[in-house]
Amino acid sequence: MTKKNYKGYICEVCEVIKERALQAKEEEKSDKNLFNSGRLMAFNEVVSILQQDALGMGIDLNELKLDDIKPDTDLVENV
Repeated sequence: MTKKNYKGYICEVCEVIKERALQAKEEEKSDKNLFNSGRLMAFNEVVSILQQDALGMGIDLNELKLDDIKPDTDLVENV
C-alpha cells in the first residue's frame, strides 16, 4: 500500500467519523436516552483525539476534513 493510499484511507475515515458524530448529535436531540448521550460523548472524544494528534504531528485539519467541527461545542448535549 502506498503513502497516497494510506492518506486517502485516513481522510475517508476522518470524514465518516465526523459525519456519524454530527448524526449522533441530531439523534441525541430527538431522542434523549443514555445510549445516545454516551454515543455522542464518545464521538466528542474521538474527534478531539484525531484533531489534537493531527495538530501535534503538524497535519492541517483541513487535509483531514476536520477543520469545520469543534467537538466541545458541536458535539455536546443540548441542555
